[in-house]
Amino acid sequence: MNQKKVQVKFRRIEEKYQDSFELFCRLTNNGNNISLLMESRSINLKYGKQSIIVPNPAIKITGKNEDFVITALTPAGKEILKCFDRDDFSYADEYTQEEKIIKGKVIKEENRNTDESRRVKLKNVSRVLRTILNKFETENNYCGLYGAFAYDFARNFYKIGDKFKEDGSDDFIFFIPTIVYVFDDIKERLEILEFSFNGFKDYINHSTEGFNFIKQEHKTSADMDEEEYNNKVEKIIQEIKNGRVMQCVLSRKIGISLQEHPIKSYEKLRKSNPSPYSFFYNFGNNEILYGASPERHIAIENNNIEIRPIAGTVQRSDNPMQDAKARIKLLTDRKELREHSMLVDLARNEIYHLSEPKSVRITDLFSVEVYPNIYHMVSGVNGKLKKGIDVIDAMLVTLPAGTLSGAPKLEAMKMIEEYECSRREFYGGAVGLLSFNGYCNTGITIRCVHVKNNTSYVRAGGGIVSLSTPERELEETKLKMEKALKVLEVK
Repeated sequence: MNQKKVQVKFRRIEEKYQDSFELFCRLTNNGNNISLLMESRSINLKYGKQSIIVPNPAIKITGKNEDFVITALTPAGKEILKCFDRDDFSYADEYTQEEKIIKGKVIKEENRNTDESRRVKLKNVSRVLRTILNKFETENNYCGLYGAFAYDFARNFYKIGDKFKEDGSDDFIFFIPTIVYVFDDIKERLEILEFSFNGFKDYINHSTEGFNFIKQEHKTSADMDEEEYNNKVEKIIQEIKNGRVMQCVLSRKIGISLQEHPIKSYEKLRKSNPSPYSFFYNFGNNEILYGASPERHIAIENNNIEIRPIAGTVQRSDNPMQDAKARIKLLTDRKELREHSMLVDLARNEIYHLSEPKSVRITDLFSVEVYPNIYHMVSGVNGKLKKGIDVIDAMLVTLPAGTLSGAPKLEAMKMIEEYECSRREFYGGAVGLLSFNGYCNTGITIRCVHVKNNTSYVRAGGGIVSLSTPERELEETKLKMEKALKVLEVK
């Protein structure tokens, strides 16, 4: 059944340019209200230089396993819900709709005997996001869904095991705003975009409190100690040598009881680790996700899709000569080059499945990108999407990124489910924007802090190949956690 489309109107209001973080704090009661902040703070202009504030989203959309919930957060949110009815979700096995909420269940179809292009269209809860994206029409790139996919969203497409299926947070959390602040940080311009759904929009004072900070007694935890991590790396290296996979990313998680408000910790992180995908998301229900990710997941514009895998890390110093040697070491290290090449091949394979075959190309190979404490090896792969392929198809195929799972990806994910000690939740997923007009810009959820149950959780992994050593992989997890853990220290 074809959906009846709703045209979204918008108007631009020029505003005086100012600091995005300071304005975000003023608009959202210092980050306590449900809200989202995204900042491109990298010195690498490949990723642009832009900030976005969603101060009071109208709609919240969540999904976990086979269940979904769409909730109105504001008066305009209730009007947006009226745009939908049972026919829009005819595929749902259960469905209820009230003034402020839509709930349902989509039982996942299983058919492992079909090819990838058909498998992305099988019924599962991701179809809810496709329904919402297809419901509204707009020419504006900033009108759409803002939020996050968890690593576990991949369970809708990849059969990886059920060890952690029922644990943890939602598989996705997204929001529809009616007001968005967009900063051009190169031209130093700021505009407010007001979106009108069937004539309805919100005002700034229609906001919902989502977080209440209570300082906790200092406690730390880890889902895997260093000795256990080293032992598991040894076992994975042996599995690789036995031919099970070529690479696997094993991660571990550290928890620190909440010592200060997350907005203060994010303020320190954005200064100490400026990155292309810096973000602060208040999801509500005392759950916050913030981070400073260096890595793009996928970007789609005018039907062109790009992946920029990062694989290869070396520490920087304060000495320019030592830094030059570090870059040379990174670009000549057999282990790093082998790992990177595998993941470029995986990215190219995924782009190939989604794109017109002749359009797929590597735009740059073995580039070195600069971050405050490390260098990363990065490559770019892009293509033009096939007819009938949309952003949800792309997310189903590409989540999680190969740089967070391994190669071949499916078998590496099965190993992750076997070897890791807790559900990854948002680590290894993606954050960003999916526009109603097909535009998409997402970063991989790494170098991040997930706040829930009055605890800040930090997670990192090492990419294990046959040439790995346990000591080196453990050190890599420490290096990747360093900046995020440091901002949680309260003196």
